[in-house]
Amino acid sequence: MNYIRELNAFYDWLETNGLSLSAFALWHVLMHIANKAAWTDEFAVAVSVLCAKTGLSPRAVYEARNELRIKGRLDWRSRKGNQSAIYRLIPLSASSADNHADNNLSAINAGNRADNGADNHAGNRADNGAPLNKLNETKLNNNNTCSNEQEPLAAQQKQKIKYAEFVSMTNAEYEALVAKLGGEERAKRCVEILDNYKGATGKKYKSDYRAILNWVITRLEEEEQKKQKVVNIHADSSANIGKQRSKYKLPDDFYWSN
Repeated sequence: MNYIRELNAFYDWLETNGLSLSAFALWHVLMHIANKAAWTDEFAVAVSVLCAKTGLSPRAVYEARNELRIKGRLDWRSRKGNQSAIYRLIPLSASSADNHADNNLSAINAGNRADNGADNHAGNRADNGAPLNKLNETKLNNNNTCSNEQEPLAAQQKQKIKYAEFVSMTNAEYEALVAKLGGEERAKRCVEILDNYKGATGKKYKSDYRAILNWVITRLEEEEQKKQKVVNIHADSSANIGKQRSKYKLPDDFYWSN
């Protein structure tokens, strides 16, 4: 993939396609990371890294990456445990598929190719002087270049993010919660319930994620059941509007006589 050619194609694409500022920022950060990763087809990066580089909240990152997927600019998939999600940028420029075989790279990309051992080590220096790790085509190195140069990826994956004033979880825990509840709206409500409880009582948990699994989900389900009962009552009331009801109930065998 040619960085400059892809940037030009992206801005041409924007002329006829709308994109939020969050998705716009996330796409540029992912392009930057893909460039540092020697344009490997897929790469892993922690949400905490994306938050640091884009200035977005974790929730905004989730929404932005879903928007990019819908618009056809990105594909991603989550992984089990504390592993970061896998990302794949979808190229725009027509000749981007052939760029991996191009030996005459532009100066901006020359230092970022992973197929030149000794020269690549000297060229792949970040602005702060930290060396970039060479990626294997089929396996990501433990010191992934998608992570912060001064902090191992494994440590970032365990880093807790504040999803509310009193509720913190790792990115992997939050993604697991969203998957368990079948959607982010229910996960957000669980965070809100726990946040209100901890703020009102001063209660502390070693793991907010485990606390949600232990009792908050049950509280959410009870709340949803109560709301559904109210909805059903209103539905029954609406269905009976306009119907005349007899003041007295007549026996089944009653008949009028002359």
